[in-house]
Amino acid sequence: MTREEILEKSQNENKGKDVVEEEFVRKGFLVCWLVSLAAASIVALTEAIVLGKQNSGLFFALMSGLFSFFLMKYIKLRKKHELFITIAYGIAAVCFAISWIITLVK
Repeated sequence: MTREEILEKSQNENKGKDVVEEEFVRKGFLVCWLVSLAAASIVALTEAIVLGKQNSGLFFALMSGLFSFFLMKYIKLRKKHELFITIAYGIAAVCFAISWIITLVK
């Protein structure tokens, strides 16, 4: 493949895409998750101190979201470290789900 063919193929793949917007969405998504995780941590810590109980359902929801994000990322990129992160978030989601269910049945 010549340089011109590679350039033309790249231009065709990126046709109709706004690179600046895609980068902004990617960074915005990361900030969204970090703020959500921080807010969930504050809520859970406050409930633990004030009410004396742990809110596992909140963390189950967050870990499930992160698990699905990294699973999609692993499926797309097939990188081994993405698989390890996916498994870690999956285990965390299952643990928080079990804790949440135990809290509900008490």
